[in-house]
Amino acid sequence: MSRSGSQTLFDEAGPRVLEALVAGASAADAARAHGVSQGAVKGWLARGREDPGSRYGSFACEVDAARAGRRLSTRRGLVGERETLELLGAAARAGSVPALRELLRWHRERRRPLADGHPLDELDELAARRRRPNDAPKAQ
Repeated sequence: MSRSGSQTLFDEAGPRVLEALVAGASAADAARAHGVSQGAVKGWLARGREDPGSRYGSFACEVDAARAGRRLSTRRGLVGERETLELLGAAARAGSVPALRELLRWHRERRRPLADGHPLDELDELAARRRRPNDAPKAQ
């Protein structure tokens, strides 16, 4: 990219990178597609978040708003089973123990017997042993 006068990389590539990020591209993909480094894009985002009044502020704000909008469901009405499982899965991956317990309960209720047992059988056995501390093998 050739820049003329006082035009910076941000001035030249920023609007196109912003468009790609708002459309859902990762920082790496947006940067690569528009000939800038991923570090530059992440730097623009960091500076905009640190100083919303700076020239990078609206850039970061638009990217963050678009990403937040994609995370929020735009559907109306009750949450369906698939969406519930997706939300529980995301919460469990983020470290929510109650969400993990709910997912395990859901899978246990719906599991079908397999010829060689179910993958969760070992967890069930471990949980049963932990509930019965007197049945644990005694140390020598």
